[in-house]
Amino acid sequence: MRSLAMTAILIAACQSPLCGQAISRSESLRVIKKMKADSQRNFYGWRSLLMYCEPPDSEAEALCDSAFTQVKYLAAISNVSVQTTRSPGEFSFSMWWRRESLPLSLLISGTKPGDSPSALNAILRATAPFSDAVEKGKNTSIARSGDLIIWERSAIGASSTNREQLFIEFSRAIESLLKQFFADYSGAQRRGLRTPKRPDRAD
Repeated sequence: MRSLAMTAILIAACQSPLCGQAISRSESLRVIKKMKADSQRNFYGWRSLLMYCEPPDSEAEALCDSAFTQVKYLAAISNVSVQTTRSPGEFSFSMWWRRESLPLSLLISGTKPGDSPSALNAILRATAPFSDAVEKGKNTSIARSGDLIIWERSAIGASSTNREQLFIEFSRAIESLLKQFFADYSGAQRRGLRTPKRPDRAD
């Protein structure tokens, strides 16, 4: 008797505090419009990318290989310079000292090799590090430091078979996340919004 094998992939695109809440259609459209405007403003001015990929284990490194290949292709057709790294130290250092590049991280987690069923989760996140930030319009003299998440999407995959089939389907899900990112990123560059002020270097 043949066993029934099933692989499922879910891509989550919600990036609003209102996700999961019951809101009206008009309110939903207003939030989406504001999110798009915020993304365009946050993205504009970054002329290059630095992508970091963190696999959960050595078997999943193929997902990073595939993601790096895809991001280089998308960057080339978008006329954007991109560098890739698997080193968390290099990525963290570059976030603070190579301010001309927008940090883009792909964080992958999942079940252990050999587990069945198997599952994977991926978060694609663009962040901008700030060392002395104050919210516009707020009456405060206290500056904050940290990483501002300006774009984030995620994908979840599960399979009743081994990880090989899941990797094939999940690499396509990651490719979809990258295409979503470049659609928003490239759109902001084309619209030619005013270049934002760069965050200062940390002391």
